[in-house]
Amino acid sequence: MIGLIIVLNIVIGLGFLLWFGLKRSTIAQRSKRFFRIITSLIIIVVTFVTILAVAYYFENQAPSEPEITYGEFPFRLEYEIDGERFVIEDIVIAEFEGSFRGNVTTRPSRRWSTTLSHSERWENLSVGTRHTFLLKEFGDVRITFQPGEARYFLGDLTIADGVPVVGGDPRVVIRIRNHTPLYTRVRVEDAHALLAEHGIILISWEYTPPIENVFR
Repeated sequence: MIGLIIVLNIVIGLGFLLWFGLKRSTIAQRSKRFFRIITSLIIIVVTFVTILAVAYYFENQAPSEPEITYGEFPFRLEYEIDGERFVIEDIVIAEFEGSFRGNVTTRPSRRWSTTLSHSERWENLSVGTRHTFLLKEFGDVRITFQPGEARYFLGDLTIADGVPVVGGDPRVVIRIRNHTPLYTRVRVEDAHALLAEHGIILISWEYTPPIENVFR
């Protein structure tokens, strides 16, 4: 709100200075019609900028915050490759970091932190925009497992303007490189058959469902 007031004061102040300068100019004193036209233009411009500033301010308010801001969500994935069994078992730690207003280049958003309780133990884990376990890689095929993100587990299923969030849930990702990347994302109910096609027997896949959160 303080920023909005500053912007409006600057716009109104500049408009007044411009109007006052023109009023004292020789051209304005010689032609009242010219002065009235310029005055009208200044009023229109100041009004337009004021409307834009107010609309931008209210359009880019920080989203509401969740009542529940922390949670721990255990998961377990057990699978077999060429007769050898593997188990990935850990806890997703989900935390809410804050709600942030939008600006010229970003939209209003909630910021979440996703970590794993024992991430240091996994040699096949990579951490980028999300935690990703490598299950198998051969030729142009790369198969990974993503245990899920904080915003999914803590019930943030929409972004600021009510559009549903895509992704964030636990999933297996099969990427096939063939000139252009091809991604196939599968959930628990679809994973068995698709992984079997690539030589992976899915024995079990357990994860904690997301909570129902309230945002105020």
